Amino acid sequence: MTGRRTAAAPLALLPPATPFVGLIDRELPPCRPLPPSLPAVPADDAAFLDQLGERVRTARTRQGLTRKTLARLSGVSERHLAQLETGRGNISILLLRRIAQAVNAPLDTLVHEEAAELQPAPAGDSVRDMLAALARIAGG
Repeated sequence: MTGRRTAAAPLALLPPATPFVGLIDRELPPCRPLPPSLPAVPADDAAFLDQLGERVRTARTRQGLTRKTLARLSGVSERHLAQLETGRGNISILLLRRIAQAVNAPLDTLVHEEAAELQPAPAGDSVRDMLAALARIAGG
């Protein structure tokens, strides 16, 4: 062998394509049905998302940031921010933390909601009483 390569045989040329021939007369397969719509968000969850969005928008505007700038600083897309601020989007806690850091706001100020007043447990409902009742049920 002399180390020389022989020229490869030329590839056969494909016939020219005619992409639209027969498409009009051909019957198309049936379309897949649309997936069922997502379940409705409960009213209290929707109200929380609205409040969260308002808090994010307020924190952003207090810092003088546009959505575009906040998106760049937080790594959250402008579209996601817009959905969040209008109460139409849900967000993971980690992304919300990035937003809070970008607007120099504590995370808890964004997610804070008025705590329902805790009611004292009715008499006789102490943990000890409940454990005793469970022991009675389990024992017999």
